[in-house]
Amino acid sequence: MIRATAESKRYATDFRAEAERIAAQAPAWTRSARERAWARFEAQGIPTTRLEAWRDTRMDALGSTAFVAAPDRRAAWSRERLDAVPLAAVGGLRLVFVNGRYAPGLSDPGTADVSVGALADGDVSFGSLVPGDGHPFAALNGALFEDAAVVRIAPRAVLDRPVHVVHLTDTDGAVALVHPRSLVIAGDGCEAVIVESHLTANDHGEYAVNPVTEVRAGDHAVVRHYRVQNDSDHAWHVGGVFVSQGRASRVASLHVALGAKLARVDAVGTLAGEGGYHELDGLFLLDGERHVDHHTTLDHASPRCASRELFKGILSGRSRGVFHGRIIVREEAQKTDAKQSNPNLLLSDSALINTRPQLEIYADDVKCTHGATVGQIDREALFYLRSRGIEEPDARDLLIHAFASDVLNRVRVEPLREGLERAVSLRLPRVRDGR
Repeated sequence: MIRATAESKRYATDFRAEAERIAAQAPAWTRSARERAWARFEAQGIPTTRLEAWRDTRMDALGSTAFVAAPDRRAAWSRERLDAVPLAAVGGLRLVFVNGRYAPGLSDPGTADVSVGALADGDVSFGSLVPGDGHPFAALNGALFEDAAVVRIAPRAVLDRPVHVVHLTDTDGAVALVHPRSLVIAGDGCEAVIVESHLTANDHGEYAVNPVTEVRAGDHAVVRHYRVQNDSDHAWHVGGVFVSQGRASRVASLHVALGAKLARVDAVGTLAGEGGYHELDGLFLLDGERHVDHHTTLDHASPRCASRELFKGILSGRSRGVFHGRIIVREEAQKTDAKQSNPNLLLSDSALINTRPQLEIYADDVKCTHGATVGQIDREALFYLRSRGIEEPDARDLLIHAFASDVLNRVRVEPLREGLERAVSLRLPRVRDGR
């Protein structure tokens, strides 16, 4: 249990009135859940480096910053302005939330096979995938989120377009704390692509976002979930993604972290049904003194399941990356096949990566491997490109982009993949030079 800190008590004081306002407007059935979430946050508090799961990521600055509630900025946005934000337009259905509030005028929701709306009394699974302990920021989200993106995909529906959930932060200069919330319920046998983007209109804004996403994939469902974080370089981003999948389902999760001065994401996938498959990929680019922490957990809770995990980091300057990848194989999960890999590319002597692959195996008939590498740009490859007349900065950019492309090429939505490639290319000079 995390001991409550002075910072968490101050959060309780600062946001008590906000919590009461939100609860008064929320559906009655959610109020008790919000109260329980608030109590969990107060009991756990802001995590400190004395905790094993947080020892490489200091939350002091986040805990000591006097945040305010985010203003309602929906009226300041038009479709044309939104489309000009990088990665905001990828085609398909689009649900837009500005500072955690649903913006129907900017959204294109709903087909016969997809329904979107507010939480309903029937959403009994809402919040059920979030563990009670060990995730204090998820508990804070559970108390303070306003609108939730709820995407329900009909059983056996095959969507020919992605569903894009855009969480846009525009605090208009306020040092605000925003709590985006998403819930995806994929019916049995359906096939769908979900894109979740965390974007900003101000590359230099100081704010914090605390998103939580739950994905429940039914039996035989095929779900691809692409999560993009492109917040301001002066922002904090603390998020959680919790996935549960049924029998013979296939889930592909991909995380791309491009922004934020400090980011921490917990990605938890539970293979709850026999014969499931989970693919978990990630890419993060760091420069300056930025810090990104990914904690991943793939929980094999049923037999004959397989998982593949590839997380890549590119670091320069005095940046710091953290990857803690955990694979759990339960006693009943015989015939598990799990592989995990974390290659990292360091572009400066001052950049640092802390990588901890971890296997917890309680079954005796399994195939499990994991590994991590930390290296620099291949000098022979660089020399080869230089010998072909390519200037050194361009040659380095080509090699860095090739390293990242192994993950980016797994994105099946072409406009999103092209947008990510452009975003990576724009950052490459900064990353290459360590600025």
